[in-house]
Amino acid sequence: MAESSFARLLNSDHLEARLRTLVFYHGKLPRHNAEALLLANGTTGSFLLRRSKEPGKYVVSVRTSSNVLHFVVELNVDGEVTFGEKKFSNMEKFMIHLQGQPMVGSTEAGTVVFLSTPYPGVVDEPSIYTRLSVHHEGGTFPLKMPMTPDRVYSLAGKSGYMVKQGGRVKSWKKRWFVLERNELKYYNNREDTKPIDTLLISRCSKVQQDISQNKSNCFSLVFPERTYYMQTTTSEERQQWMELIQFKMNPGNKHNCL
Repeated sequence: MAESSFARLLNSDHLEARLRTLVFYHGKLPRHNAEALLLANGTTGSFLLRRSKEPGKYVVSVRTSSNVLHFVVELNVDGEVTFGEKKFSNMEKFMIHLQGQPMVGSTEAGTVVFLSTPYPGVVDEPSIYTRLSVHHEGGTFPLKMPMTPDRVYSLAGKSGYMVKQGGRVKSWKKRWFVLERNELKYYNNREDTKPIDTLLISRCSKVQQDISQNKSNCFSLVFPERTYYMQTTTSEERQQWMELIQFKMNPGNKHNCL
């Protein structure tokens, strides 16, 4: 299929109309909004399908017990769909697959979950509003500083095991890490509810690949009081941790998130 034909496929009214028959299709819903919806109103297994900002890609966003995972769906020039290691001859068959409550997950994150509860794209809302009884012009109360948006941290999260170097005793131990909003917590085990420590990403000055410890797939987080060293199982996993932490350190940047 020619490139122009591929573009027509992606933007075809027929494909979009067919997708919108799915109760869990949300169109061009941004990643942040998807996470806000699923974390606020969803339960483990709640999921939705949305368009990526990258051409030819869609995203299945699914709520786990602690965060939201995003799995890319790729549509090629022949209309074939790739979802992880599975391939489908067309979007129609992929849609049927999603409605069959498949189990998805990540071995790196140590998380698997059934797509059990579709999160609807349209929700009935009551026509109830709060009566406006107080409204003054801005000039009545002079602003002390320019009006700027709140510094909102990305809701994007990640969890998984990494090997971490100790503080006083420089031994390396396997820990369960959870990155949520602006906090990186680590635990002895995945089942623990009380973290060993919580690191505020806003206090981190640098995240970088590290070779000083003579370990493969190692990276470091630089804080005022200490530099933390972590090791992942693969270079891809290391890069994902680094990119997501870097993104949270600079919430105003235009990172390429699906």
